[in-house]
Amino acid sequence: MNLLFDLIAAHPLMGEKVHGGAKYTKRLFFELVKSNYTDVKIFALFDSNQVFDEDIKAALVGKQITLVDIREKSIQEIITGNKINRCYFALPYSIAFNFLDLFKLDCEVIITIHGLRDLEIPPRIESLKYIRGLKKKLVAFLKILLQKRVYEKKYNYHLNLLKNAKIVTVSNHSRFAIRTFFPKQTTEVRTFYSPNVANISDHEQDTNVQTFNESQYFLMVNGNRWLKNNLRAALALDELFSEGKESGKKVIITGVGNKILYTSQIKNIDRFIFYDFVSESFLKKLYQNAHAFIYLSLNEGFGYPPLDAMKYGVPVIASPFTSISEVCDNAALYGDPYSTAEIKNRILQLGDLEIYNKFKERGLRRYEEVSRIQDEHLELMIEYLTT
Repeated sequence: MNLLFDLIAAHPLMGEKVHGGAKYTKRLFFELVKSNYTDVKIFALFDSNQVFDEDIKAALVGKQITLVDIREKSIQEIITGNKINRCYFALPYSIAFNFLDLFKLDCEVIITIHGLRDLEIPPRIESLKYIRGLKKKLVAFLKILLQKRVYEKKYNYHLNLLKNAKIVTVSNHSRFAIRTFFPKQTTEVRTFYSPNVANISDHEQDTNVQTFNESQYFLMVNGNRWLKNNLRAALALDELFSEGKESGKKVIITGVGNKILYTSQIKNIDRFIFYDFVSESFLKKLYQNAHAFIYLSLNEGFGYPPLDAMKYGVPVIASPFTSISEVCDNAALYGDPYSTAEIKNRILQLGDLEIYNKFKERGLRRYEEVSRIQDEHLELMIEYLTT
């Protein structure tokens, strides 16, 4: 069999150098390359206009894998010229997928749908505060204004995917979301948990470690995305600080491109530390040393960050929405992500040493449980792609 694997999904996406879809793609590709199937010839699709990932370069050394550039030929030409039997696309939103016409592709297509966020949670006015640049704000505002039309377009897009591709999802939540939104579809949808990506190396220069010396802090990530809901958690913590509670503790939020969004609304600015992009090695240190991790996201297809914290025995306060409760099970302290009062309640609960230690221990156990499932599902996913 000749398999075309989309590596474009591992390139930067919408300005994000490191994103969950890239990690997912890289881990699948590394496992595929490592497997050394003798009866499967692998063709790797890439975009020469993008910087080629160093980890992938290293994985390709000594391997009989043919690289094909999407800038030189169309996908259909690549499929025809190389007698491709099967295509796999880890992100049906990447530039490669924009060039596809699933009705015309002369091969089997497998894709991963990570979630139905566009259908589950509509864009809101509050999201505009997180967007930088007038043009991007205008586009986002028009999407909100034309919400019904945008929804219909997204709905039809996913409907076409279900009709013309084999679907893999990363959680049971996402699998049943497809059944919820598309009850008449009979397409088989298989669930393979997102693979553990903890061992993927990081080639970004680490410039922050030397200046980091905090010991007691709450950690939040992806501060530039409204769906992660970090502003509400920051305001809840700010209120607790003003009330004289959580003495000696600070808050670290990564991925904050626009600090004013936060600093214009919080009073205890000296208790907050903001980082824009951070390297994976620095982020690992932040997880390792955090007092607690707060993840009140409004929508997730899988959700790596809570597991990243649990790995180090860091208690997690999380939203129960979408896939988060499936992944975290009873190892997270859940709270209403829309209620500042409830967020404060959960933060204060972790001040009780018995509760703190309970969730610390549960988190360590849950990380091991999910890791085992991830390894099993990764093996099954590779088998699914190659047989």
